[in-house]
Amino acid sequence: MANEGAITVSAANGKAKTSTLQIEPRQPKLHRSPLTAHRSPLTAHRSPLTAHVRLILYQRDDCHLCDQAIAVLAHARVPEFDSVFIDDDAGLEARYGARVPVLRDVGSGREIDWPFDALALAGFVGEAG
Repeated sequence: MANEGAITVSAANGKAKTSTLQIEPRQPKLHRSPLTAHRSPLTAHRSPLTAHVRLILYQRDDCHLCDQAIAVLAHARVPEFDSVFIDDDAGLEARYGARVPVLRDVGSGREIDWPFDALALAGFVGEAG
């Protein structure tokens, strides 16, 4: 739902100009994992067991734990996932603020909090299949 707002700006010559702006609510930043772009042809395709799994990694900008989590996800060869940065979303901040990074299986609603390792991720993704 867009909000409408009027802004009045006074110019140096003393004349004022009023403009009407449409303000759209902010959406959380959603990024595709860069990991899938660097996968070898052998790991670029999902297995039939994980083809339907949709994963989201909730994280923050400039988060060293999130960077470590991404490295573990790459090492574990987790299927493609989306990254959502919680910094600009009050609802996500309230839910995940102290817990990030968190990996969520959208289909089942299950989540795995940091710290996790490759073995824990294999079990997490395998249970979703």
